[in-house]
Amino acid sequence: MPTTPQSWGLLGGLIGLGLLGNFFKFQLFFGVDFLFGSIAVLLILARYGLAWGLFSSALVGSVTYVLWGHPYATVILVGEAIAVGLLYPRKSKSLLMIVIGYWLLIGIPSVLLFYGVFLEVAPQGTILVALKQSINGIVNALLADLILMADMGRCFSRPSQEGRSRHVSFHQTVFTLFASFVLLPSLLLMIFNGQQLFQTVENDILNSLDVASSTTTQNIQAWYDDHVHRIERKAVGLDLANPELISARLEAAQQTSNDFLGLYVVDSAGQVLAESSRLTSPQVLDDIQTDARDAMTMLDRDQARLQFYLPEPSDIYLTRYMRVLVPIYNQSGLQGSLIADINLQNLERLFHFYGGRDIVTLQLLNQQGVLLAEKGGMGTLLPPLDPSQPGETRQFRDNIVQWLPPP
Repeated sequence: MPTTPQSWGLLGGLIGLGLLGNFFKFQLFFGVDFLFGSIAVLLILARYGLAWGLFSSALVGSVTYVLWGHPYATVILVGEAIAVGLLYPRKSKSLLMIVIGYWLLIGIPSVLLFYGVFLEVAPQGTILVALKQSINGIVNALLADLILMADMGRCFSRPSQEGRSRHVSFHQTVFTLFASFVLLPSLLLMIFNGQQLFQTVENDILNSLDVASSTTTQNIQAWYDDHVHRIERKAVGLDLANPELISARLEAAQQTSNDFLGLYVVDSAGQVLAESSRLTSPQVLDDIQTDARDAMTMLDRDQARLQFYLPEPSDIYLTRYMRVLVPIYNQSGLQGSLIADINLQNLERLFHFYGGRDIVTLQLLNQQGVLLAEKGGMGTLLPPLDPSQPGETRQFRDNIVQWLPPP
């Protein structure tokens, strides 16, 4: 129990350092962090005992709830403080030995239970978290032991032992120094190699995305130009006074590509004069005439075509499609328009990305965020990347954004 202003100041300083040690995490690589707040908690346990140690552990550990969005890491860290508070220094004067025992017997099984069962994290992720947290805890205990060895009882001895030098056995000294020579260089090497490997993998992914984006853009642009140019060519020279001839031409054009769901010619009043469609519902013609009348009010000679994106499948339209309207002019002005419904289902063939089984969903959106086509998804638009949403968002280059959900 703190009894002097200096003792209270030391306690407050350690709690503050613990909060900072957890808040300013050290990132091993994206999504895997090392926290150093428990070093201060262990020093508080060594100096002030179990009661203040539990309080500081709960307070410092609560930062993990802010970082990761769940309380289980706090529970595990409080459990570590209880084990140290009960066993130190009566059963063992080595924080490192107590913490190693705690993580082997309680900590790692708790991580497997909380993350694997309650949070339903994948087995690989659960094992990674268990290894990371146990190594993190052991390294922090080692650093705390080194601080206590260097202090020699000047600042961190119990009040009943103030003024005495802290006796450290030869066995404990050898064990702590040996662990330092083994663990700390190994940890630094692991961090360096891990970050180098992660950076290499990340660069490979970014390069693949750049290539995929460029190639897919070219493929889709070529597909778009081909289909729209074919529609424009069909609109040239159409004689609206001969609907039967127009119908024959529309049927022939539709047979050249399975991507045309329907081709329609309407007059300047929006009435359908001829059609060739794979859709038989009367609602289709009503939609065509409505869209045509709306478009006629906006068309002039400077507009080559208007487009209508109709992304949501329905009982009539079983697939996503794009509606393109091309005006038909003659010497006297606007006569009508040729309307084509183009099936977008086959656009997924143009996605150029060899990501293997790790690529779950690819989606193509227009500038308004409307889903036009996807590969590997369930037909639901992925949520937009919002910097305010939970998780981490990183900007790569000019056109790639990465978002990692919270653990």
